[in-house]
Amino acid sequence: MKVQEQIDFDTLQVKIQLLPEFVFQFVHFKLGENLSPSSLLEYSRDFNHFFTWMQSELLSSSVNNIVEIQTCHLEQLTIEQIREYEGYLRIVENRMDRSILRKIHSIRSLFNFLHDIAENVNCEPLLRKNVFRKISWSRISNPMTSAREIQTRVLVSEEAEDFITYIRTEFRNKNADNLQAIWNYERNGLRDICIITLMLKSGLLVSDIVNLNIGDLSLPDKYIDITRQWAGQRSNHTVVFSDSTREDLVKYLKVRELVYDPNNAERALFLAVPNGQKIGKRMSKRAVQEMVKKYAVKYGKPELTTRQLRHTFGLEHQKKSSLVKTKEQLALRSIETTEKYHILSELLD
Repeated sequence: MKVQEQIDFDTLQVKIQLLPEFVFQFVHFKLGENLSPSSLLEYSRDFNHFFTWMQSELLSSSVNNIVEIQTCHLEQLTIEQIREYEGYLRIVENRMDRSILRKIHSIRSLFNFLHDIAENVNCEPLLRKNVFRKISWSRISNPMTSAREIQTRVLVSEEAEDFITYIRTEFRNKNADNLQAIWNYERNGLRDICIITLMLKSGLLVSDIVNLNIGDLSLPDKYIDITRQWAGQRSNHTVVFSDSTREDLVKYLKVRELVYDPNNAERALFLAVPNGQKIGKRMSKRAVQEMVKKYAVKYGKPELTTRQLRHTFGLEHQKKSSLVKTKEQLALRSIETTEKYHILSELLD
């Protein structure tokens, strides 16, 4: 199990204790089918969101906490109520179609498990009535739709280089009156530049960044070995990086032990020192996301996230290369998934 998967597995074990008991059964069944802990953690968050809405809007008079929700409550749900939840996501929370469909897919998977697979002591389905069997949603697979969703969130033209330049040369001066920010920058600036450059210039996912070990890195040949897991299957990929990224990594590795003082057994490439501690440990996904957000807000692009950095790379890479090579560099599953970057470049012209 990769490092981030282990972290997500441990978090998942805590999360499911706060959810109805039947979610525990779903999670452990899916783990047995080799669905990754990281994916199941996202499922659990979707369940929490839905059950919280359900308790507040439909069960407030009979259920005090979502952990008390039973399958009999799920059997009472109507098509109209599921559509109300969809409307809540779209109108109240202003979520995009892709986000809505992902949550609906997660919840439907749980209902299907309870109806088709899980049984009680009498060998009867845990869920006798599955409302999701009466509703269909069109999946968003149209590259045009995907491109339009990310159109206003990526860095365009010279902004990618400008963002890196801002972090490298301007952030310190523009925050000179913030002693805490300067202290953090002097300690972590090299690390942060390496991470953001790898996402923005090589297309790495935040989970790739967290999972990276020193041994995955080949500085002479300028590539990184990464492992991804999709639908229970692991796949290995080689991602290349530029000369300038190599220079940043060389500088970072020279100060890694001096700045973070890790244990001799620590293999993680990117480290952070937790509050109240002195020993550097592997950065968490949340720490990487918050770090990017910090620089993005200061730069004036608060909507910029780790995922948007990857989309920016996909946009720029496809302009200079083929869809096949962009797919390989991003380690995507299909050419269709990659087509959105070609369409995005046309939308932005």
